[in-house]
Amino acid sequence: MKLMTLLISAGLVFNAAAQDTTDTTKKTAPKKVTKVPDSPTIPKDATPLPDGSFRYVDKDGKKWIYRATPFGVSKSEERIVAPVVQKVSDDPTRSKDMGDSVQFTRPTPFGPKVWTTKKTELSAYEQGIWDRDQGKTTTGTAKSDDDAKPHDSAK
Repeated sequence: MKLMTLLISAGLVFNAAAQDTTDTTKKTAPKKVTKVPDSPTIPKDATPLPDGSFRYVDKDGKKWIYRATPFGVSKSEERIVAPVVQKVSDDPTRSKDMGDSVQFTRPTPFGPKVWTTKKTELSAYEQGIWDRDQGKTTTGTAKSDDDAKPHDSAK
């Protein structure tokens, strides 16, 4: 027991000696603080967009998009987005006749997407692709035989 008491008191003595005994009344220089930039705010003359964001053109003509997020307002430069394919003739999907069904193949960055649909259950999109690949629709550049012949109204 005496040995235990001796070891504990020796540990306390060494611990007290290791502590900093400098004078705390001396003034230290304040730490340099870098100013955090102000978070962006939505300008008053920004135009609201249907998706809840805002479009703003600054005095230099630069276009900005502002969005309210759970972490504050986000500001990003407006970028031009590639247009979505609107015409069936521009769609890269291809169709193949499989008897009572049609097999569709669409190229994707991860490999071709392939699906099969019965001819009686084709959606409007699939029907458009099927008609295009069967040659049932014209793209507007080719004329049918009736359009190529001049009409004689005197007959």
